[in-house]
Amino acid sequence: MWSNRYMVDVDGDGELELVDIYNFQEESYFIILKYYYSYWYVVNIFKERHDISSYFDYEIIRDDKCRYKPFVNQDQIDLSSIEYICSETQRDIKLEKALIKEFNLDRYKDNIRYYYNKIDLDGDGIPEIFVYLVGSLVCGTGGCSAAIFKQENGKYKLLTRFSLVNNPVIISNSKTNGYKDIIMNVYGGGIKEFFALIKYDGITYPSNPSIQPKLEPDTKVDGIAIVADNIAENPGIKLFIKSLSSLDFLIYNTP
Repeated sequence: MWSNRYMVDVDGDGELELVDIYNFQEESYFIILKYYYSYWYVVNIFKERHDISSYFDYEIIRDDKCRYKPFVNQDQIDLSSIEYICSETQRDIKLEKALIKEFNLDRYKDNIRYYYNKIDLDGDGIPEIFVYLVGSLVCGTGGCSAAIFKQENGKYKLLTRFSLVNNPVIISNSKTNGYKDIIMNVYGGGIKEFFALIKYDGITYPSNPSIQPKLEPDTKVDGIAIVADNIAENPGIKLFIKSLSSLDFLIYNTP
């Protein structure tokens, strides 16, 4: 195992990012940190099988709404029809309150950022909220934490909490038990990369994508990829980690 550290302007904004690169089991892992407001934030964790110089030249596609890195077809899985959608940009105080409660973050002062999209998973006309968390407390070499919340009576109720998630996350057009299937790209932590098929079991989604069935070869995937942001460029929304009572004040006093 070896490691290197570089200061590189990965996103072309004129500011240097800190890139830690280490090799484990013949694969190179990249941890990118970006400096914001006197703190270093983990903005991306990336795996590359090839020469490390290729990382700094990876293709990013830009359209009017979203800057993203598309999936590459692998294992004869056709991902060419996927539509990419970046996360919402407006802070959601109710969501932040739910995150602090469900992830027990009220006692931590770590810098955590979040990215979220609203997507109707069960076809009832009320969108669920998929949220992806980034920060040292919620990320590791295999990915970061995520969650799905349902909207009930003006509040967010936890449906599923995930670990080892890498963005983007594919919401498939296919359904199981009334909810859309989810496909996650699993890699890191010594795991051989694959696409995991995550199906609703009637109560929740499985929480760990790394132990879910692999997407079969020759599968054509139709759907959307949410939280498609290039995290090295988009800092997301900083989680407002204050007391829950402070968040209640913001909820009831925000227009």
